[in-house]
Amino acid sequence: MVHVIVGGKHGHVAGSSRAWRLEVNSEPTDALYRPSVNALFASVERCGARALGVVLTGMGDDGAQGARSVRGRGGVVLCQDAESCVVYGMPRAVVEAGLCDGAGTPEALGRAVRAMGGDARSGRAAA
Repeated sequence: MVHVIVGGKHGHVAGSSRAWRLEVNSEPTDALYRPSVNALFASVERCGARALGVVLTGMGDDGAQGARSVRGRGGVVLCQDAESCVVYGMPRAVVEAGLCDGAGTPEALGRAVRAMGGDARSGRAAA
């Protein structure tokens, strides 16, 4: 399932392992980017080792702080590679922070995510 979060809002994972859901709201109101990958990933960290973050092409460093949250709880973070990015800012920030478990084209990342199934740990460096 894919959700696209409308501009000006943030997505947050809520619920529990029995019933995760995506909530969209305006918090945090002081975030530089809207939607903020950092805010989304910070909420995903509660999923622990089952958490998976994927950082695709984009300007700025949004996602690097959130990737630290995901990795800190045992989750996995994959990044789009420089060669396939239109703008390598966001993935570069995660890679340079040493928080990327694997990188590849969007197609390769899609295959890695599918291969992981329900277990993010099984996909470490699979991209």
